Amino acid sequence: MGLTQPAAKQKWHHKNPERVAWMVMLASFLIFCAMAVAIPWSIYNYVYHSTVVEPPELRVIRGTVLVGPLGDKNPVGVTGVRPGVSEGSAIRTDEISEAVLVYPGGVHGEKKVTVLLYNNATLVVEKARKPRFGRSKDPDQFILRLVSGRMRTTVEHAPASRPVETVVYTPQGRAELDEGSYSISADGDGTTVLVRLGVARVFGRGKGVLAASNERVEISADGSGLSLKPAAENLIRNGDFSEPLPVGWQIKKVFPPKENPPDARIIAVGRRRALFFSRRGKDKQHTEISIIQSLNVDVQDYEEMRIRMDVMLKQQSLAGGGMLGSEYPVMIQINFSDVYGHDHSWYHGFYYRDPEDDWPTTNGEKILPFAWYPYESENLVKLLEKENIRPAHIQSIRIYASGWNYQSLVSEVELVVQ
Repeated sequence: MGLTQPAAKQKWHHKNPERVAWMVMLASFLIFCAMAVAIPWSIYNYVYHSTVVEPPELRVIRGTVLVGPLGDKNPVGVTGVRPGVSEGSAIRTDEISEAVLVYPGGVHGEKKVTVLLYNNATLVVEKARKPRFGRSKDPDQFILRLVSGRMRTTVEHAPASRPVETVVYTPQGRAELDEGSYSISADGDGTTVLVRLGVARVFGRGKGVLAASNERVEISADGSGLSLKPAAENLIRNGDFSEPLPVGWQIKKVFPPKENPPDARIIAVGRRRALFFSRRGKDKQHTEISIIQSLNVDVQDYEEMRIRMDVMLKQQSLAGGGMLGSEYPVMIQINFSDVYGHDHSWYHGFYYRDPEDDWPTTNGEKILPFAWYPYESENLVKLLEKENIRPAHIQSIRIYASGWNYQSLVSEVELVVQ
């Protein structure tokens, strides 16, 4: 009985050889068709959609920044430049430290995404990738997770290079950022996304909202509530330089007789408009070029006042802030009076060339050259109150370049009060 079934099978094979052959041919044809589709499709996906890691560079501005996997008990302390931050790394700042994270890109090495991480913040690099081959039309991917704290980011799509998909996750949601300038903060009470320039798509849990320039989105602590609001009031007119310079600003120049004068003009830098300060001439000759805006605004009812601006330094021949710490390639000055009617001025300068050993850098801040630095001051109301000065009336704001020869840019100037 045990031989009956194999015998029957053998008999069936002998009686139906054509059918077996056709089945083998059909199966072979189907396998061939599948391979004919799968192999080119796999090659296509590999060429057009595979990626390689493009690690960002960490540049510490001040203090010591800790880098390592989130929860790592032995992170690495960084005080200078770390050329490659791997995916999954957490960047942590303390009470005094700040850092800039730069995602590279562009055919000529232009920077694509610049992130300024303020003190007491934790940021995780979730993904930093670019297409493996130049044939790909896919964007670069730069995905971050802001665990807590505050960050400022500038997204630029360099000419002749692919765009970068920039996404920032927070405990309450996420923000997808187009080319522009943004400020994001997150803590246990919620997330705030401020759009200074550009467009952000902000999502909570199951909801989304589109925010444009000069708008902000607040996400509630549980992520279920989203509210779109105007950004805080900006007292500066034509701070984005979208209009001609005489609109809102007066120009003033200081230079020696018979020497080349400094210049200030508006230029296009990507999508943004920027004020370009420049002077080329005989060295060791003091020059100064200013733009001044009269404000005449009462600020006694405001509890917060901050200056925001993007700065790029390209060249300075005078190191630091000069011998007296008062000549920087970009400076900002706010003139105001206090509640007693006394006049005061607040200054802040930017430089990249280290000063001589005995030269002070009073009110100066060293930044990296050839990259946009998104500056935001402390709350000036609280800062000045520490010196027993309560701002009451803002008279004017002055932005200027001072020194010998210099090239510097300023963009997105705001004096924000609330």
